[in-house]
Amino acid sequence: MRLVCFAIFASVLLCIGAHAQAQTLFSEDFQDGDADGWSAGGDGTVQVTNYQGNYSLQLTKKAVAIIGLQVSGPESVAISVAFAALDLEKNDFCIAEASNDNGASWQELHRVEDGQDDGVTLSVGGGRVETPENSPLFLRLRVAGNGDNDTCWADNIRVSAVRRQSSAIGAGPREELTAEFLLGDSAFERPASMRAFDKAIDAAPPSIALEGRLRFSPVKDDARISVVRDNFNFTVNVLDGLTHPPAFDLAFVAAGDRIVPTERGLIRTESLAWDLIV
Repeated sequence: MRLVCFAIFASVLLCIGAHAQAQTLFSEDFQDGDADGWSAGGDGTVQVTNYQGNYSLQLTKKAVAIIGLQVSGPESVAISVAFAALDLEKNDFCIAEASNDNGASWQELHRVEDGQDDGVTLSVGGGRVETPENSPLFLRLRVAGNGDNDTCWADNIRVSAVRRQSSAIGAGPREELTAEFLLGDSAFERPASMRAFDKAIDAAPPSIALEGRLRFSPVKDDARISVVRDNFNFTVNVLDGLTHPPAFDLAFVAAGDRIVPTERGLIRTESLAWDLIV
């Protein structure tokens, strides 16, 4: 379909609920060959396309696709989206966003840019979004392009309930990343699970607005890596760079009860092995 108009909200809300703390609430891989529930808009085309048996939602130029979800149960959800892209120039992007306030504001979840646009490789990104009661959750996919050849393919969209780590009475203490560990000198024995970074159910709201910088300068001799599998001997050429993560200096500001980076998305580094996504 070719559409030249402004983006509109999806006319159909899909109602999804959570009966367990960690489960997939909504998924879309377009393998059925259609985009039921999605509304299209913007200046460009929106259509389901097939490449070697894999179906995805293709958007071009300045096209927009939106779906509305009525989430019942979790206080927040984790959203992941994959994009492939082609013919993006310097100021062209594939962008996935979410809104929990009927479109008054949008939270960026994932962005793909020039240099990530070989037309095949899927780049995965996402984020966490609060889901207030009686307010639908909107997902928006869009192309910020300037030509008919600027193309994005969206695929493997997932919305999952977030399991909160609890330190409430009767639920057990926080087991990972405790205050004692964070303020002490103990070394990590293994990577921490992602849920270890979530706030506890009984966490108090912040009493002050925080802002500042996070500086990371790893000591080379302290960095360790375990290569699990490397079929193409990639690590032979970049092993030194792989075992030494790049230093960074990032600014953060408070947004409600979250600390968010002022620079989001992909950050290129001079390392052959490392780029950063914040």
